[in-house]
Amino acid sequence: MLTDHDITEELATAFHDRADPVRATAVDPAGIFPRGVRARQRRTAVRAAAVATGVALAAAAAISVAVPGTSRPEVSGGRPGVIQLLAKIATVAGRQPAPHVRDSQRDYVWSRAAGPGSGQTPWHIHLTRPYERQIWFSVSDLCRTGLLRQGATTVRVALPLGPPAHSDKPPCPNRGYLDEPTYRLLQSLPASPAALLHRIRAFDNAQAGHPLRGAQADAAAFSTISDLVGESIVPPVIGAALYRAVALIPGVRMVPDAVDALGRHGVGVILRAGTIWGPTEMIFDRKTLQLIGTFTTASHGRALPAAFTAIQARAFVNRPGQLPRR
Repeated sequence: MLTDHDITEELATAFHDRADPVRATAVDPAGIFPRGVRARQRRTAVRAAAVATGVALAAAAAISVAVPGTSRPEVSGGRPGVIQLLAKIATVAGRQPAPHVRDSQRDYVWSRAAGPGSGQTPWHIHLTRPYERQIWFSVSDLCRTGLLRQGATTVRVALPLGPPAHSDKPPCPNRGYLDEPTYRLLQSLPASPAALLHRIRAFDNAQAGHPLRGAQADAAAFSTISDLVGESIVPPVIGAALYRAVALIPGVRMVPDAVDALGRHGVGVILRAGTIWGPTEMIFDRKTLQLIGTFTTASHGRALPAAFTAIQARAFVNRPGQLPRR
């Protein structure tokens, strides 16, 4: 059995080994999240390259966060409450203007993030202070060179490395995969929430290497959807379908007071898979109901913060490095 010390050490090791201060993979000692899903990371090569050339990000000024030894607090609303919330979120997402996007363009996402630093103890997690992250990727072909600026580090990258558990030599051009999508791939997804959830579950089964059932299947689907809406620009009709698909997953709950990496308060949506809290919480602005950030934890019956993100801007631009007009 893992001790609290083991869990904390694994959290720190997972963060540093995967070089992902933005959305570290949550530790799952109970094994409720399938290995393929736990290991999955969007744009892994980008994050690895960024930290390989600028690991000082995690060693910068850190914040000491006390972690109570209790299950995730302040969850309320019940099933009807979160269903109503997700319906409103989906309606807002579906009403966003559908942009005209050229294949030559890049999607741009600007966020602030904080991840675990060093010196973990069972009751304190040291998080880096929020730092800036900007990323540019092709809207149509992940084989085209992208760009990442993270803190003081700038890295040019070309993705993907290949579909999960398949080949390291992907075909080009490449619209990506559900855990590494381009805007064009997202446009091709079914707009029916049930059909979309079915496709996501099929993808998660392929990721895990075997059919997932029950809490594992629900946790994997929630994780895939939170990844899709997190660091991508999602077409309005698909965004609406994704949030309605979340409502179809048993165990989703509402967090009335959720906080992103900038300290902005909103309302959260999280999954409770069986007796274990899911690792990612999606945070929405209370007034606009748009996604403003995520909060990632390790799951061991208590909230061990692993990473915070705060989304500040999304836009389409003509080339890597170009900033949208404000």
